[in-house]
Amino acid sequence: MAESLVQDKIALLNRYEESSEQFQSCYEEIIFDIVKTEDLFTVVRKESSVESIKDGTAPIFCGIGYNDIPSVWLFTEESIAKEYTNHYNLKKDEVGLYKKVAIEELTVFLFNAMFSGVSGLIVDEGKNTLTTNVYDLVNTSLLAMQRQPVLEKQEYKIMTLFNQMKFGSKKLWIIPAKETTGEELIFNQFSPLQIENTIKIYETQDEGKKESLRHGYKNEFSASVDINSLYQVLNHSINKGIREVLFVGNDYEVKMSFIKVLNILARMNDRKSS
Repeated sequence: MAESLVQDKIALLNRYEESSEQFQSCYEEIIFDIVKTEDLFTVVRKESSVESIKDGTAPIFCGIGYNDIPSVWLFTEESIAKEYTNHYNLKKDEVGLYKKVAIEELTVFLFNAMFSGVSGLIVDEGKNTLTTNVYDLVNTSLLAMQRQPVLEKQEYKIMTLFNQMKFGSKKLWIIPAKETTGEELIFNQFSPLQIENTIKIYETQDEGKKESLRHGYKNEFSASVDINSLYQVLNHSINKGIREVLFVGNDYEVKMSFIKVLNILARMNDRKSS
């Protein structure tokens, strides 16, 4: 596949309505074409040595992209990478701060970056540009390797919430089981209210409070959790027969397996996963 084909398809994509079937079909083709492209290039970190740039061992750069989203830059042609680094004077001893990257290296890097707040992917900035997320590229690459995707489409929202919790002030809300004591709340050693094999986690306190009343609590009550305490609560509940976690927001509900959520949180908290 000629690399310029990606540029042609991005130009075509930008003429479609984002909600249209044509847009989605063209977008999926572009991501697949990128995964199959042999010559991909990415920006490397400023502290990289000239030797590491030339031998391809320089570390990939993550920075703040559009809409203040932590992002990675990717180029489907070396000329675009060179023009980009020249334009922003990204050089070390007149050598551009970019390198050729294999899709396998890129996939591993983006997979790990997903759990460190990086969600944006900027393709071919300076030409026909695609601004998207790292999740689609990682999933498509894994499928091409005949492996299971990391996240389902509807789970992207939850990964974004977790990163907002880890790197910002975002909190979620859980209704504790009725037998929960004050001490258990203090040390995050309580189990969530469980309906059959499912627990709910709420994006807003109001939603959690309203739900608690529906389950017979005398007072509106839900406990706030940050990224660490959420892991502690779920890990404490690992033998309670919970199979699914339902995340509830004002305009969405996303269901994930309990073990998947626990393992994602373990990775994000640098704990040993289950």
